[in-house]
Amino acid sequence: MATQVGRIVLFSEIESGMGRNAPWEKQTMVIEYGDQYPKEAAFTLWNSTIGDAERYNVGDLMEVHFSPESREYNGKWYTENKCFKLLPYVPGGQQAQPRQQRQQAAPAPAPAHDQHTNPYANRTAPPPTPRQQMAAQPNPFVGMSEPDNDLPF
Repeated sequence: MATQVGRIVLFSEIESGMGRNAPWEKQTMVIEYGDQYPKEAAFTLWNSTIGDAERYNVGDLMEVHFSPESREYNGKWYTENKCFKLLPYVPGGQQAQPRQQRQQAAPAPAPAHDQHTNPYANRTAPPPTPRQQMAAQPNPFVGMSEPDNDLPF
């Protein structure tokens, strides 16, 4: 079992199905964590944990308790971070009261903190990678017909 503190970035749509014994539901939640070089991690919420997560919004700082599980399929290994407890994180170790229900419209603004308690304050987007820069430029070869090029083959 492990714990990770981070800010909620995304809640996916709820998936559901019928198992051998009972119906099931699952939802993916993504959080962002880290100071100088933030990372994202996906956590799977199953059945009753989905109801617990409905009290929280994108932008909330959370303490995620999870169990990483791996399995092999066709020679490859797949890992899933199964969330079993989700709590609001308050610096100093005190737990805040959860919200009553997740807002469906706009995400809630992040509370104002100084840079020591909120590693995401004043964060700017990283510069584009060379691949992103190339993708933004028009392709000079689009529209050229075969006889117009001077390739020897």
